[in-house]
Amino acid sequence: MIDRATELHTPKEKYPVIQSKELNAIAIKECAPFAKSFGDCAKAQGLLVVIRCRSENNALNSCLHGFTNPESFEKFKDKRAIEIAAKSNFNA
Repeated sequence: MIDRATELHTPKEKYPVIQSKELNAIAIKECAPFAKSFGDCAKAQGLLVVIRCRSENNALNSCLHGFTNPESFEKFKDKRAIEIAAKSNFNA
């Protein structure tokens, strides 16, 4: 998450970029078990990864899409705006 000093000194137009990076980091962390499963399958299957690891790949993509679609991004932006406002009110 962004610390207070960064919030105060970051131009508003850069917030969506920063928030997108935060959400991507969350998605990667939350989908790590699926990534590991796909990676293990890929190591075991070699060149046949495309055919034999399709279910693992679909599961990973589905998990990542659950975090990185436009609706999730809007919800995340709203949540961050509330957190920032709460911190501003608390520290004021």
